[in-house]
This record gives sequence, C-alpha cells and structure tokens, in this order.
Amino acid sequence: DFPKLTRHTISDKKKLKKAILTTRSRGYAMVDQQLEIGLRSVAVPITGRRGNVVCGISVSRFNEDVSVKESTAMYLPAMQDASAKIGATLANMNQDLKS
Repeated sequence: DFPKLTRHTISDKKKLKKAILTTRSRGYAMVDQQLEIGLRSVAVPITGRRGNVVCGISVSRFNEDVSVKESTAMYLPAMQDASAKIGATLANMNQDLKS
C-alpha cells in the first residue's frame, strides 16, 4: 500500500512505475506537492567511478508563487553541474562509496 499524504501523492502502482521510468529517462526527479501541499523538490543522481548511482542531491522549497517549470529551471542546471563535479571527483577515487 502507498498511503496518500496529499491529493497529489502517487499511490497507484502503475502510475508510480511510470513516474519512476520518466524520472530515469530524463535524469532527474521532480516531486510536486506529493509529501506536503506547496512543497516541491528536485533531485539529481550522482554516479560513482563505475557509472552507477551512489547518491544524490536534492533541493526542496515551498513554491506557491512559482510553476513547476520555473522551479526546475531555477535549480536543475546548478544541481546537474554540482552532480557532474562530484561524480568526476568520485571517478578519481580508488573505490565507490559504500551504503
């Protein structure tokens, strides 16, 4: 079961799978009011030296006055740049991060 925290929470398994596949194909996640009304988050993966995802970074904020598109445009480029720089640093390490 996937509890609905807000009216925007994806609680249907098929819709959740579709959202995960969309996130994977575009390379970042956007969560819009699924945890709390007004709260929006953008997240990007960070890859290790083998190219596998080892961690991620995210930004969350209340965006009542900004659209999803504007919010993504505000944060995504800097986050992707930071992710690439961290990933490059990890690629030069002798081993990947352990979970």
